[in-house]
Order: sequence, then C-alpha cells, then structure tokens
Amino acid sequence: MRHLLPVFIALSVFLTTACAVLAQDTTTSATPREALKQRIEERKEQAKEKLETRKENVQTRLEEKRIAIASREATLKVKVKTFKDKKKAQIVERVNTQITNVNQKRTGAMTDYITRLEQMLQKIETRVTEASASGKDTTQTNQVISDAKAAIEKAKTAVETQTTKDYTINLTSEKKAKEDVKTARDALHNDLFEIRKLVVEAKQSVSNVVRVAKQTLGGN
Repeated sequence: MRHLLPVFIALSVFLTTACAVLAQDTTTSATPREALKQRIEERKEQAKEKLETRKENVQTRLEEKRIAIASREATLKVKVKTFKDKKKAQIVERVNTQITNVNQKRTGAMTDYITRLEQMLQKIETRVTEASASGKDTTQTNQVISDAKAAIEKAKTAVETQTTKDYTINLTSEKKAKEDVKTARDALHNDLFEIRKLVVEAKQSVSNVVRVAKQTLGGN
C-alpha cells in the first residue's frame, strides 16, 4: 500500500491538470457561430486584399496608356496645325477630347455600378453561409452565386480593359477629317455598347441570386 501511494499522488496530479486543460479548452474554443463569423471576416479581408492588388494593376496600366495617348494626341495637334480650315482643326481637337472624356465617364460609372453589385452579392453570400450553418440546403443558391460571380468578373475585366483603350483620332488628311472623326466615335460607341451588355448581364445574375435565395431560404 505504501508503495502505491506515490502512484496515486501522481495520478491525482495528472487528472487535476488534465481537467484544468480541458476546462480551459472548452472556455477558449470558439462556438460554431463565432467560427462562422471568423470565416466570413477572413473571406472579406481576402476579397479586400485582392481588390486592392487589382486596382494597383489597373492603375499601372492606365499610367502606361496615358503616356501612349499623350504621344498620339501630340501627333494629332501637329497634323491639325497644317489645316487650312482652322475651324475644322478646332472641331477635330474638341471632338478628340470629348471622346476621351466620354470613355472615362462611362467606364467610371460602370465600375461604380459593378462595385455595388459585388457588395450586394457579398451580403447575400454571408446570409447564405449563415443559413447553411443552421442546417438549410443552400446548394441551389450557392450555384447561382457562383454564376453571378463569374458574370461580374467578366464585366469587370471588360470595363478595366475599356478604361485603357485609346480612341485618339487617327487623322489621315484634312480632306478625310470628318470620316476619321466618325471612325473614332463609332469605335467608342460600339465598344461601350458591348460592355454595357455585360454589365446588364451581371445585374441580372445578381437579381437571380436574390430570387433563388428568397425561394429556397425564405426571409428578406
């Protein structure tokens, strides 16, 4: 019995320590809701970092394109100075500036709109994740969310490319100045029209997510 006493003491100390550790683990371990919240926050942070990197890349491309555009505009100014019809020369320069401004304004507006679509989709996805954690079947909703993300990405990429396009009038001669102006205008119009369709498709895809989420998950 005397020989067993140290064993009993050691066992008692071990059990006491183990219970304390288990109690601490139970206290400090995150609840399912807390773990879910943490995953959502991590996902938001990753999306934010990805967005910042993307913005930096686009900004770099824009700076490079501005240099190229400035060079072409300088060439255009040299050509219009040789025009005999000075009024026509002024019109060409003014229209050239307008074309550039229109592209910047339209792409800026579409970028803002796509950002709002992304924010809306992110909120819906958070709700869907919470619903899934509570036991609801979110398979169908997750699928349309994936489709919406793809549509948004397609539209965003197209808009980013559009912002870096150069529509400086390619002036061939004073005689053909009107035709050259029309060519530049038409090119811008056609490109913006195609991109607008992609933005509309992205909007419709997010609307579809809202519709499916309401049907399958209920609530607002």
